[in-house]
Amino acid sequence: MAPESSTPRPPALPDPRLLAILQTQPGYNAIRALLALTHPDRAARQPAIDAIGEIDWTRIPGLARRHRVVVQLAAGLRRMRLAGLPADTRETLKAAADQRVRRSLATLDRLRAMLTDLQTAGIPVATFKGIGLSLSLYDDPCRRDPGDIDLIVPAERIHDACAVLARHGVNARTLDRPLLDNPRQRRRLLRVGSALTMESDRGTGVDLHWRWSRNPHLPRLDPARVWSVAGVSLGQESIPVPDPVEHLVYLAVHGLHHGWSHLKWVTDLRQVLHDPAWIGGDWQALMDRARALGAARAVAASLQLAAWVDGTPLPAPVAACLAGDRRTAEFARAVADRFAAGFTDPSPELANPSIGQMLKEFRGEWLIGESAAARWNGLVVRRLLTPTERDLRALDLPEWAEPAYFALRPLLWSARMIRGRS
Repeated sequence: MAPESSTPRPPALPDPRLLAILQTQPGYNAIRALLALTHPDRAARQPAIDAIGEIDWTRIPGLARRHRVVVQLAAGLRRMRLAGLPADTRETLKAAADQRVRRSLATLDRLRAMLTDLQTAGIPVATFKGIGLSLSLYDDPCRRDPGDIDLIVPAERIHDACAVLARHGVNARTLDRPLLDNPRQRRRLLRVGSALTMESDRGTGVDLHWRWSRNPHLPRLDPARVWSVAGVSLGQESIPVPDPVEHLVYLAVHGLHHGWSHLKWVTDLRQVLHDPAWIGGDWQALMDRARALGAARAVAASLQLAAWVDGTPLPAPVAACLAGDRRTAEFARAVADRFAAGFTDPSPELANPSIGQMLKEFRGEWLIGESAAARWNGLVVRRLLTPTERDLRALDLPEWAEPAYFALRPLLWSARMIRGRS
């Protein structure tokens, strides 16, 4: 039998419709190169690069920074035959990746210290996204460009967790302290909010969560799948992370909520499609769990985007979900179109949304919901009527007047939307 390397491998190309939209972006071949070099299958990278033709390598560093894949790009450049890649561009990327690796290691040390103190205080805690995801999905804390530290604890332990984090130079923002210090406002905050963005004295941001998100389509926390899961090993330690299936459902809805605006997030799903060992290799179990949580449409559309980016087939249970629901298939196309259209630069509408754009966003959120009750309760009740942290800061009503928040919320939200700041 001839060795595998003797047979040229045909390049895996992104979905034609995705390519057609990407082709309208500046530096199309550089975009193709970035997708090829961050492909999770190392053997697929060289054939994909060879199929592109001339590449404007000067665009690559900027695209990698924009999409937060500098570390993965630098790893993809190793042992590759890349005609025309200037030596200074390669060195620039290597230096940028090394800087991010050092930051990841520093963040890991800080995360470990926080987790140790939180656990010593008897506070159930897990870390998700960021370092925790890099460790559990890639077996390497430095495989992803570093971001903030995300911690999740039970709502009733938020006050205790804040006290522990204060010893690490992490404190609630000044504007949030009145909500935390006032028992009435704290109860409201924990009921309607999802996280505190903390102020840190060392640069790396820390977000302290007590639920996945305010996003109305994210499932409620299952404590057994968040705080009672075997952590990921790191030397003699165990880093507490959520159950991978639960984590993936969160990643899918989180990515959709942000329009999959960074290739970094899509590449996590590309990695799962390439090697599903992280979720136990059982795609049917994943889709069953997503369906039970009301998130099957979100998971299927997100995985379809990742599959289209690499031109890879979808696992049968995911493909069946798309084939069996016309709305899910249409939604997946809309997700991919938005991802491709904003690849070079995010749409200005996203930074300063108009009323029309906000209505379009609401339609997208409406489509994620898998039942009329989920759509109504999620989008109308929680999004349009339930007060936000900003509303609570603006108005501290006495307890007997709390129902007035539901009447005032549309007015406060409309005023901010008109000003382009909602």
